[in-house]
Amino acid sequence: MKPLVHPAAAAGATALAISVLIGACELDVASPPPFRYIDVGIEVMGDSAASEAEAAPCDASVFVWAEIENTSRSAIEEFEALFHLYDEAGNQSPAFGRGAFSWENTEPIPSGARRLLCADLTEPFYYLPDTPPVVERFHIHTARLDDGTDWSDPFAAYVWSPANDGGNANDE
Repeated sequence: MKPLVHPAAAAGATALAISVLIGACELDVASPPPFRYIDVGIEVMGDSAASEAEAAPCDASVFVWAEIENTSRSAIEEFEALFHLYDEAGNQSPAFGRGAFSWENTEPIPSGARRLLCADLTEPFYYLPDTPPVVERFHIHTARLDDGTDWSDPFAAYVWSPANDGGNANDE
């Protein structure tokens, strides 16, 4: 009896079925985050847009800052955030190096508290830009809670971006 499906097609269908099965397991959506983004920004000291009356939250010439609210029942002990920097026109700038940055924060955020945190970016900059860069695709990639729970968002499902400034991390 002649097979109805070519052997190569049958092998491909088997590989596709296995790939779909494995892919479904790997692409689980991250559990809801234990935090909420309030706002994110960047400051370049000497920037005319920055108010001289306000004290800078970070002692650095260039820094990114994030106001985060802990919405979990446990304190957030630490987190790692990933983000990109672009110029006003949305282009990468030589001042920003490759434009992709990571920030490891070890300042705890108690349950229910809001914190304004900052990361010094002076080192990675080749020179200070004339205008402040734009922070894009800021997201907390991993967070460790004091109850021993590790939360992660490997696919950047919960991201802050100027297009949806503030609000819940789920609002992407």
